[in-house]
Order: sequence, then structure tokens, then C-alpha cells
Amino acid sequence: MYGPWQAGVCTAEQYAKSYLVFAEAMRSSDPGIRLLGCGTARDELAPGWNRTVLEQAGHAMDYITLHIYQGQNFFPIDAKTPPEARFRAITAFPEVVREILGQLETIIQSSEKLKHLKIAVTEWNTLYFPNPDLTNAHTLEAAAANACMVHEMIRQSHRVEIGNYSDLVNGWVGGCIRVGDSYERMKKPGWSGRSEVIFGTATYHVLKLYANLHLHRVIDLTLTCDSYDPGASKLKLSSQSLAELDAIACLSEDEKVLTLCIVNRSLKSTALCVDFSAWQVETKAQLHTISSLHYEDCNTVDEPEKVKAEVSFVELLGDSWRFELQPHTIYALEVKVASS
Repeated sequence: MYGPWQAGVCTAEQYAKSYLVFAEAMRSSDPGIRLLGCGTARDELAPGWNRTVLEQAGHAMDYITLHIYQGQNFFPIDAKTPPEARFRAITAFPEVVREILGQLETIIQSSEKLKHLKIAVTEWNTLYFPNPDLTNAHTLEAAAANACMVHEMIRQSHRVEIGNYSDLVNGWVGGCIRVGDSYERMKKPGWSGRSEVIFGTATYHVLKLYANLHLHRVIDLTLTCDSYDPGASKLKLSSQSLAELDAIACLSEDEKVLTLCIVNRSLKSTALCVDFSAWQVETKAQLHTISSLHYEDCNTVDEPEKVKAEVSFVELLGDSWRFELQPHTIYALEVKVASS
């Protein structure tokens, strides 16, 4: 509602006033309804919007919403940016989101009447160049960045309850499910003759993988690895030294499966050693891998399964696991917790 590209654009004060009228009317019809208020992830678009809206209407909201598109919105990247620099910037997704959520959390914690609020990220994705539907949006690089975003929303799940990827099918940024070859024709003219082929992008395989993992409760982990500089950001990050590995650990609801999810944000292979000594785990584990030879690889109507999830079994050595992580690759290791 703050954007000049929107129908009905208004000031924060006007929005808060209208919201309260709508909220009262809707709750009079359905007292159990859950209501979402419009927030912004980019304060420069409407300075002070979140604070004004929440101070005036936040008490009547259940959620405050954000749209977060990592890439050109926060880093000065374009088609001329060297690919490796672009990769470092785009995979800094979780650190950008952490800053945005931290700013919002400060406002929420400033008042008792706001502490009930949850956050709904109602749109999120990678955003590349002026034409957002270029093939980059469907690459393994984008999938690695998006997996990191999933990690951050899981880490922040005490506050973030909704996270909607934009879009599902085709769409303005680039749906994780593609129908036909329309976006490929932006790279080269002509039809492929495969306009009815339906396939999943690399990010589709990430979302499918995480949706089927048993990620019920977040477990603390200690991570030691090399770091990298993502480059100058339009949003001041708390640190310019980011871990090359982005990882989360979660326990299943029945406490029988411990899952370790790792994204190698490096363009080199990395030796990994995981210490499970705090847990009684079985030595045979299942490993899911989403990888390809190059981070710009993507699925197309001609190669619809070039990037996909592969499943294998690995053996732990006692209570540790040693493995060579491939560059720009997404992993999920499922380890069974032994019965006591």
C-alpha cells in the first residue's frame, strides 16, 4: 500500500486508519478471523512506515507482512556484475533478512500491545536484473540463496509463522514450477516446440525437499568455517564477514530424526566434520543433495531434470560424520536418534 505502483497507494497514517475500520467490520462478522497488516521490508520506499502503522494499528493485527526480494533490491548487482561477485551477494539472503527482521523486532518489543504480533513473509524470492524473469531466477545459484532464506525463516520461526514463495507457477519473478519455454525465449528467439512441458526449477526441488523433511524443533548448533565478503549492500549488515556454510539443525516431532541442513555458499569444495556426540545416533544416515556442475545450471524444457534432488545413504564413524561438500550445493542429512 506504500508503493506508487500500487492501486490505492496511501500514507502510513491513512493506511492505519483504514485498517482499523476494516478490522472492526471483519471481526464483527467473524471474531475468530486472523488479520494481516501491510508492512515493508524496504524502509526507503516509505520511511517510518512500519513504526507508524504498528503504533497506530498494530494492536488490531495478528500478523505484519513483508515482501522480501533478495538481489538488486539490496545489492548493486546487474547483468554486468562478475558472476562470482553476484553469487556472493545473492547468497547473503539470510543476513539481509536477519537485519530486516531485527529492525521489525525492535519495534514489536517496544510496546506490550505489539508483542503478540507474528510476521508473515507473504512474498519472497531472488530478484536479479531489470527484467526479473531472466534465466538466473531459475538457476542452482538462486536455489542456494532461497534455501538459505528457508533456513533463516526456520531460525526465526518464533516470530515468522508464514513464508510464501513467489511465485508457484510461471509468474512475474519466476515460478518454481514452469510451463513451457516462454522465459527461455528471452534468451533466444523462437519456439522449442515444447510449450506444454511442465518441470520444476532448482528452487522447486529445494522447496519440495524441505517440505518433506521432519523440521519440528530447531536445535542449537556451533559452526566453524571460512568466511566471505558479500560486497557493499544498500542495507547495512551487522558484519561483512559471512560464514561460507549456512546451516540449521532440527528435530522431528517424535524426536526420532535429527536433520542437518547445509548450504555451501562457497565456490569451492569444503571438508566437513560434524560432531554428533551430544546425541545417541544410528550410524546409517540418509543424505539429500541438490547440486550441479555449475551454479548457473538450470532446468529447461530441453533438460527438465538437470538440477534435482538426489538421495543416498552414508555411514557415520561413531558419533561423527566426515564429508566433502561440493561447491554451491544444498544438503540435508537425516540421522535417526537411537532409542534410549
